[in-house]
Amino acid sequence: MLALFFVFMALGMPIAYCMGLAAILTVLVDGQLPVLLLAQQFYDSLDNFSLLAVPLFILAGELMSVAGITERLVALSRALIGHLRGGLAQANILTNMFMGAISGSALADLAASGKLLSGDALVAQAKTVEPLFAQGTPTWYPQFSSAVNTAINAVAKGQITVDVAMKNIADATQKAMTQ
Repeated sequence: MLALFFVFMALGMPIAYCMGLAAILTVLVDGQLPVLLLAQQFYDSLDNFSLLAVPLFILAGELMSVAGITERLVALSRALIGHLRGGLAQANILTNMFMGAISGSALADLAASGKLLSGDALVAQAKTVEPLFAQGTPTWYPQFSSAVNTAINAVAKGQITVDVAMKNIADATQKAMTQ
């Protein structure tokens, strides 16, 4: 089955189709399961009421968006915590909490507020963001940033421990500050 999966991947087929087709062909070639059972399982998986709820929750989110509820929730969230540093992200989380309480669905939240905080709110928030360094970027900062990225990647790959990563970052920053 794994070989079929990689053959289909090499042919440029989408991953979902590769997985499904490799599984179906393996079941058919193996011959231990009747083909009728495969069709029955496909049908039974579609006969699920929670699948019906997904488009209805998305519809609920769109209705809230069209009615203006989401804009008012975003305005309330921004009024409550928008003045804090990182206020746009925190207002987004608070808006999603309100939306979750109203609709009961993360899908409705995404449909309603996901597109709201992408454009105008980002532009409005960008005007209030203060620079990280008031006197300009220090000369050591690019080396520090590079060392942090390198250390995070190495820790994520399991190449070094967190203690070694912290030491590498400190050493790179110290070296950049003495230059």
